[in-house]
Amino acid sequence: MEKKLDIKQALRVFSKISEYGQRVEGEYRLNGMWATTDFDGYTVILRDEAVTLHIFFHNTHKFTYKRRVELENFVARLAEIDRLQLYKSD
Repeated sequence: MEKKLDIKQALRVFSKISEYGQRVEGEYRLNGMWATTDFDGYTVILRDEAVTLHIFFHNTHKFTYKRRVELENFVARLAEIDRLQLYKSD
């Protein structure tokens, strides 16, 4: 059975990575996670070295991974980034 995803948390993480992450070749990177969108912006993509999460229109989603432990680590990383208190320096 696939892990239940907190869509709101994943979207907060996407926003945080997009705002505070380093832009590398069209993607943003923060704490080992990458964030991007598809060509029309309707699909949000979060990934690390082992798992890719696609969040589609109407908040449906799909994980791609090989081992359950990779998914568990990915979800833990989402929570970790969500808890980060980040600030822009001027």
